[in-house]
Amino acid sequence: MFSEKSSELSISGHYGDLQTELTEDVYPDRLKVVCVQGSRSHIMLSSSRSCRGERNTCIMSVGRIFATLPHHPVRLHDMMQRQAKLISSTMSEFLRSSEEIARY
Repeated sequence: MFSEKSSELSISGHYGDLQTELTEDVYPDRLKVVCVQGSRSHIMLSSSRSCRGERNTCIMSVGRIFATLPHHPVRLHDMMQRQAKLISSTMSEFLRSSEEIARY
């Protein structure tokens, strides 16, 4: 008896208005680094698989995107340098502590 195995999957999604702010906490203030606003966007993914092969489709519609930098580029550069140093020191501390744990 002949039996064909196949599978199909479809996913769709959308969002309305989107607003995201990246901030930097500098005591006692919280400074906005970048503000991003996006309008309505949609995505649809479809996949089908059978013994004859696989077929995948993706359709995406992205609305308007606005990015606002509320600071002068020099000040933004200083913020990025501070955060890079913070990330570097945090990673060094994490790696150092994991090495100490591995010794025990």
